[in-house]
Amino acid sequence: MLKAGEARLFATEGAKFGYFWPKNKIMRIISFLGLLLLCWSCGEQATTSNTPTSPATVKASTVAISNNNATDEPAGPAEIGVEVSGMEDGRMILVGFYETEQYRADTASMRQGKGTFKRAEGYKQGFYIISLPNRSTLQILIGEDQQFTIRSAADDLVMATELSGSQDNELLYENLKFQENLNPRFLAVSNDLKTAQPGTPEYDQFKKEQDALTADRNQHLNALYEQAPNSLFTSFKRAGQNPDLRDFRLKDGSPDEDAQIQAYKMEFWDNVDFSDERLLRSPVIINKLKRYITQLTPQNPDSIAVSADRLIAKVEGKYPKYFKFFANWVALQYQPTKTTLMDAEAVMVHMVQNYFTDEKAFWAQPGEVQGLQQRAAEMQASLINKQGPDVVSTDPNGKSRSIYEMDNDYVVVYMYNPECEHCQEETPILKDFSIRYKDKVGVFAIAIDTDDTKWRNYIKKAGIQNWTNVYDPTNRSIYAKYFVDKTPELYLLDKNKVIIGKNLKTFQAEELIKREEG
Repeated sequence: MLKAGEARLFATEGAKFGYFWPKNKIMRIISFLGLLLLCWSCGEQATTSNTPTSPATVKASTVAISNNNATDEPAGPAEIGVEVSGMEDGRMILVGFYETEQYRADTASMRQGKGTFKRAEGYKQGFYIISLPNRSTLQILIGEDQQFTIRSAADDLVMATELSGSQDNELLYENLKFQENLNPRFLAVSNDLKTAQPGTPEYDQFKKEQDALTADRNQHLNALYEQAPNSLFTSFKRAGQNPDLRDFRLKDGSPDEDAQIQAYKMEFWDNVDFSDERLLRSPVIINKLKRYITQLTPQNPDSIAVSADRLIAKVEGKYPKYFKFFANWVALQYQPTKTTLMDAEAVMVHMVQNYFTDEKAFWAQPGEVQGLQQRAAEMQASLINKQGPDVVSTDPNGKSRSIYEMDNDYVVVYMYNPECEHCQEETPILKDFSIRYKDKVGVFAIAIDTDDTKWRNYIKKAGIQNWTNVYDPTNRSIYAKYFVDKTPELYLLDKNKVIIGKNLKTFQAEELIKREEG
């Protein structure tokens, strides 16, 4: 849990995302990225299919990134008229995006299908949604042109929409209308491909039709980009496009899945113009970031650190808003207790030590960097695959006891509080496990945040006298040894006292031992 000062250092991120990593490598891409073909206006949404893709089907654009150096600052005065025939009276809301958040940028009344958003200083530039009185929505881009009118009809918001005064939105709705016509055709041929057998004439014909539709879509996009290469629309739309899934082959002619995935990851951010701050005010960057870190990257600390470093290297020293966002988001995503990743502390340590320094963390308040660095140092001593620190403390008989004196094949370092309800639930489970594995496993139990009487009474009540029980009222003997974010905390050490598991439940420790034993 972040301390008060640390909480201010991190951007707010409320959502938590599940993760699944299929064994078949090529299915990883298909599972997470769908066909990689239809990237809608929110940047990273795609249809899903089990149909294999090829470079020809996913090529999206050849227009070079413009390097706008575009700021997201308001460009007022703003006056955005909204006219929707057939719309009921009520309030409409202008919903903005920033990094991970959606926020209410403004409200206005709609009467007889008409309303206006006005602001003298203008609105931050980016992607917005207009929530109408009947809760239907319109998408708009607010760039440098902030005086325009959008007209539509309640019964067909996309196809009936017309714009005046905003090239960004004219292009946006030209694209949305094109997609509205393309989607049913593309979905139909995708369904046909699912039922056809690869290598048959039917499959080849369906694939040809799909490729033709994709080529039409890419030609359409490229034509829009060429009309306004430096526009918010082009920057936004291009950023949402996925790279080619390259057709690498092994010597036997079969797909080289490792090479495909690696190339895909390396090119994943190529369409993003990091000089354009306005993209942070859209869903496209956060959607790509989640996909890149949590889906395209295997969920182990080393891989996450490599992916994070590769991404941050693209923006560090050049694009400070992106640097701040990426560093904060990755660190917070793998904050201990906020993820099921084993040894999330390793990610946290890596991010803090490399990016949350006095020289780099320009957004930090005085003293906050020092606090984070201290926290990382406390975590660093007890990372997986490191030599477990020794703890020398006092048992109930006043005798000094040490982890390194234990000669068991495995040592469970168990940190608990006698009054902790979860500890009271886990202790008897661990006791039963230690009895069943008494020839292999020893338990070094450390009581924390308690007093001598409560500690001794708990040992007797729980019947854990056979464990190595220690307690240090000063906490000096255990400080900065084994990181405890919440109790109970269970580490598993092998015979050489190397940490092989942490943040475990007892059943997980048992499974880990079974795997270690083969």
